[in-house]
Amino acid sequence: MNDNSQLLNELKIDRNQAPESGGAGKWWVLAALVLVCLAGAAWWLLSKPKPVEVSSFTVPKASVGTRGASMLDASGYVEARRQATVSSELTGKIVEVLFEEGQKVDSGQLLARMDDSNIRAQFNLAQSQLGAAQGNLREVQVQVDDAKRQLVRTRELASKKLLSQAALDSAQAAYDGAVARLNSVAKSVEVAQSAVKVQQEVLNDTEIRAPFAGVITVKNAQIG
Repeated sequence: MNDNSQLLNELKIDRNQAPESGGAGKWWVLAALVLVCLAGAAWWLLSKPKPVEVSSFTVPKASVGTRGASMLDASGYVEARRQATVSSELTGKIVEVLFEEGQKVDSGQLLARMDDSNIRAQFNLAQSQLGAAQGNLREVQVQVDDAKRQLVRTRELASKKLLSQAALDSAQAAYDGAVARLNSVAKSVEVAQSAVKVQQEVLNDTEIRAPFAGVITVKNAQIG
């Protein structure tokens, strides 16, 4: 009986006695948590994308003919942005051709010249007719001025009863006739000027000029 009581007393747990191994367990748990945190921080730092380093440098300008300079060879064709077939509005004999295929020309440059002997003769005739009309205009203007002076003098004398009404009417008619001739000759001068302008344009058409700057690709003109 006493042996059994002693055995039961040994199996009892003393509540007032502090546990011997509880402190060591907590330290292990704390150390494990620290290791987990350190491992997570290391993983985050290693997985973070690194910035890409970009280095810049200046390429030296290579002059034409420099040894070692690379060249790019390519095949293709060139198409003009603007192209035109240059010709004259007149039909005649070509007396001068001033271009070749592949030649660069400027805008308005003379390319060819046609025979203008007949057209120039007509132009000179139109100029002569204009000169004659202008001469007649000057002559009639003098007559108008003289008729005006005669009319003014006749009016003064008629107002003083020194000349008759018939003389005044005659002076007025002479003045009106001179003014009418002046207007007619002035119209003739305008017609002659228009004729000279037309002949000048025809004369200009005998000279074939480039409409814009470019390169001659095809030559379809020969002298004669």
